[in-house]
Amino acid sequence: MTDLKIIDQEISHLRARIKADRQKVNKLNEIAFEQRTNQIVYPDQKSKERVDKIIEIVCEYFGTHINELKIKHQRGHKGMVRKFLAYFLYNKTFLTTKYVSLILGVNSSNITNSNRSLETILQVDKKYKIYLNDLRIKLDNL
Repeated sequence: MTDLKIIDQEISHLRARIKADRQKVNKLNEIAFEQRTNQIVYPDQKSKERVDKIIEIVCEYFGTHINELKIKHQRGHKGMVRKFLAYFLYNKTFLTTKYVSLILGVNSSNITNSNRSLETILQVDKKYKIYLNDLRIKLDNL
């Protein structure tokens, strides 16, 4: 019985360390994000506000936060949000793939591939078409 107690204590200890490590990773991601986005030169304040508003609307629509999207190698829901965000930032702003990639913390070739894959998915997936149309309506007011 004491062996199980020791194992349970070790598991609890490891879980606490994992949680602390995740918090450190999130903080480092925030710092890296700030440094990357500080490299972007906006032509004027209105352009920066437009980019910020697109990020806010897309993230709010999918119930996520930009900090969650900066963690690399996330699949599923976050990947879908990242695709839509890349699509709208690239198509509705002055940003090039380089600057969109800085915001999302990915390689610039990922932005081009993401836009292509989204266009392909839109041809077959009705759910994605609904998302795109809803977001276009929300973003048309910008």
